[in-house]
Parts: sequence; structure tokens; C-alpha cells
Amino acid sequence: MSSSFASKENKKTKPLRLLLCFSFVLEILLLSMPYIAMVHEDMYYSKTMVQLMITMMSTKEQQWFRLGIVAIIFAVIPVVGFFFAVFDKNSLLKCVVGCICSFLGIFCIVFIIPQFSSVLAIGAMMAIVLYLFAFAISVSLALKTLGIRAWQKQEERLAKERNEA
Repeated sequence: MSSSFASKENKKTKPLRLLLCFSFVLEILLLSMPYIAMVHEDMYYSKTMVQLMITMMSTKEQQWFRLGIVAIIFAVIPVVGFFFAVFDKNSLLKCVVGCICSFLGIFCIVFIIPQFSSVLAIGAMMAIVLYLFAFAISVSLALKTLGIRAWQKQEERLAKERNEA
């Protein structure tokens, strides 16, 4: 008797899992693109998340410290999603974590960044699109995995019925 969680990675699910890993790697790389845009004294400034983390450590101003904490949150979200997608080959946990990380990433970009800057830069916009893509991949991977498990259970049941007859 097989457990529903003890399945091996299927050749149909492996490309989707690798695509999910790749999308989280791209999210990590997008941290080096401008996320926050500011206009101060008729000058346009854009800051990346990496710059905000470095600025947080080098300055004592409260605003930059808060932005640095936000930048660390933005860095942690795709890293967690990536590690779950890489190391979880058998269960649906990677799909659940992928959906949660995608939702958290979009939520943070849409609701937290506007508290510090009224303008989203190109990196933030590209990150939203990529998080939506990762969410769709996670849902697709979950549905495909559930379908494969149901098909395997049906085959086991049919084989069991043939052996009993």
C-alpha cells in the first residue's frame, strides 16, 4: 500500500518544478534592478533593494533603516521559494510555498513600497509580472501532481482488482 505523499518526481512535473526554481532565481536577480523611484528637489532617484540594504548598514537615519528592513523582506521571499522548489521533489509543499511566496511578493510590492515612494520603478513592475508567472506555475504544478497521483492510485486499484479476480 502506498502513501499519497510517497511519490517520486514524474518526468511531467520536473520541467515545471525547474521552471519554478528559475522564476525564483530571476526574482532574486531583479533585486538588483530599481524598485523604488523618488523625486527630490526636481531630481529623479531610483534605488535597488541591494542599495537599500547597504544604505541601511551605513547610515543611522530612520527612513533608510526602515527601507533596508523592507529590502531584506524582499530578499527573503524569493530565497525561501527557491529553496522549497529545489529541495522538495516529492510533495505538494513546494506548490503551496510557491503560491504563498508569490502572493507575499505581490502584496509587499503593491502595499508596502507605496508607503515609502509613490512611484514603482521598472524592477518592481517586472517582479510583479514574474510573481504572477510563478503563481501560475505553482498552481499548474499542484494540479499536475494531483492528477498524476490520482492516475497512479487508479492504476494500483485496477491492478489489485485484476489480481483478486
